[in-house]
Amino acid sequence: MTDQQRSRARRLAALIAGAGGGYLFYQLNTPLPWLLGAMSVCLILVLLNAPIEGDNNLAQVMRTVLGVAIGSAFTPDIFSRAGEMAISLSFILPYVVLMGVLGYYYFSKVAGFDKTTAFFSSMPGGLQDMIAMGHDFGASGRVLALVHATRVLVLVFLLPFIVQTVGDVELGARSPIAVSYLDLSGRDYALLTACAAIGWYGAWRLGVSGAAVVGPMILSAIVHMAGISQARPPIESTNLAQWAIGVHIGCMYLGSTAREIGRIVTRSLGFIALILLLTLAFTAMVSGVTDVDLMSVILAFSPGGQGEMNLIAIVLGVDVAYVALHHLVRVFIVIVGAQIVFKRMAGKATR
Repeated sequence: MTDQQRSRARRLAALIAGAGGGYLFYQLNTPLPWLLGAMSVCLILVLLNAPIEGDNNLAQVMRTVLGVAIGSAFTPDIFSRAGEMAISLSFILPYVVLMGVLGYYYFSKVAGFDKTTAFFSSMPGGLQDMIAMGHDFGASGRVLALVHATRVLVLVFLLPFIVQTVGDVELGARSPIAVSYLDLSGRDYALLTACAAIGWYGAWRLGVSGAAVVGPMILSAIVHMAGISQARPPIESTNLAQWAIGVHIGCMYLGSTAREIGRIVTRSLGFIALILLLTLAFTAMVSGVTDVDLMSVILAFSPGGQGEMNLIAIVLGVDVAYVALHHLVRVFIVIVGAQIVFKRMAGKATR
């Protein structure tokens, strides 16, 4: 068997295991069963050194479904909320700055990371973006991968329970905005598919971060705000996206030793506790000055993965447009700001 064949077999094994985990969690009536079930089973198998691996290509394709679904929430009435959105969005910059400062001191003073690794470990941006950017500046890519994988995994697992507890929503409830395959016409399928394919390709060509989500989201938002379509991706597609992304997240620790995972994950949990407290503080402040429901604010200010936080919003049926816009602004601030701030810090250190 060639290496390529073995890799395919491992990816297939991960997908089958993820499907089994999703079905188990579905039977247990947990929130986001196909995401959390797939993620949990694959994580356990990785820690047991089972021959599995994630399928990044499939996960990227499924992220386009999320992008289209997010964009479909941008209806014409969003313009009437511009003032409220602006007030809420104004909290994103101080939130990111405060998280970065707290995280930097925590990772450098408490966790004992070198300054470059500590800086990029504290940045609440996309996992792959932070790993690539940190590596370019000399940070430890292995440590960054484990830190950000832990942040995404823990927040993705905890937030559905936190949000549903706060919002008093029945566990496992179907999203109130869900539609089925049978609810859509051929025209709807054509438009949604075009938004996914053209949006992803266009964003990729422009070098946009998170192109698989952002490109389809923007194109879908234009189509829906212009009134060309009111269709949303069916719940079956969303469940497939949960499954594929869950398998991908669960396999993120692949290649790490048990000792390495234990050391980095333990130190990362302290940072996650800090950012959860910070998220709750900003949630309280934003809820005090806007009329946005509490569940939406919690998800909007939770620094998990952009796609994963939006997926939770879609499945739980909260204010998807609000959540998506805040994560888009957060990621933009981090990607642009982190490079500027770190270069200035490095410049001062050499003087």
